[in-house]
Amino acid sequence: MMRSLSCAAALVALLNIGAAPLPEAPPDPRQVEAVAIYGQGEAQFKVERWDAAAALFQKAYDTWPDPAYLFNVGLSFEKGQRWPLAIRYYARFLAEAPDTPNRPDIERRLVALRKSREAERASLDLESEPPGATARVTTAEELPPCTTPCTLRVDPGPTTVVLTYAGAERTATRSLDRGERWLVHERFGAVAAAEPDRTGAIVSWAVGGAGLVTGIVFGVMAQGDYDDGAALAKASPLDEADYDKLAGHRRDLKDHSLIADIGFGVAAAGALVGVVLWVTGEADAPKLDARTGVGGVSWRF
Repeated sequence: MMRSLSCAAALVALLNIGAAPLPEAPPDPRQVEAVAIYGQGEAQFKVERWDAAAALFQKAYDTWPDPAYLFNVGLSFEKGQRWPLAIRYYARFLAEAPDTPNRPDIERRLVALRKSREAERASLDLESEPPGATARVTTAEELPPCTTPCTLRVDPGPTTVVLTYAGAERTATRSLDRGERWLVHERFGAVAAAEPDRTGAIVSWAVGGAGLVTGIVFGVMAQGDYDDGAALAKASPLDEADYDKLAGHRRDLKDHSLIADIGFGVAAAGALVGVVLWVTGEADAPKLDARTGVGGVSWRF
């Protein structure tokens, strides 16, 4: 009995030893550095230096990627009324911390921020003469190209517009204020009418014409060979030399007739191919008249 109690006491002692808390591992140096940087950002936040605070919170996140730092970046930009950046960082925070208990509050913030952003966006009216130019707009956000005339809503700030028409390009740059309306109007000048490509048809007809001339020339020569041979055949009696001449006329008649037939065949094929290419030729791209291809930009406030 005493031995059993001793064993039980020893077991309890062992269990107590096993349940003792282990010493905590020292924190990662990067995490310590991130906390220190966050403290600097918090100091800037308290004195309402929003951009400086956002930069320090971003640096803290880069040092130790805790999503909480992204929330602080978004909050700093919200305080500074930098709606696009606040929206971007709040959205990043929710993507990296989807189970945060503050999610409903942040989603409400995002709705309000998007309304504020839309109310302060600038309007960009893009026009060209003639219409149909491709417009590419470069801002802090990525916008798809549009075809003039078109209107875009953009965030305030540096904005570059590039209009392209028939190989000509016009560029305009401006820093837009909140709610500003900017009209960009470019005149590209007269545009030559689009002409089908007739080169293939003309080449085919030229080849066919050469074939026709060849056929006519050798056809005349073949007719002469025939006439000379017929005249010689009527003469009688024929000696050996006359028979040789008659045989030569027959050979020439055969060769010249063959070349004439080939020439007329090439003429017929060239004419037919030329007609097909003329009918099916694709139009070239329109070209600017170099004498009047000028442009201009106007603004409306």
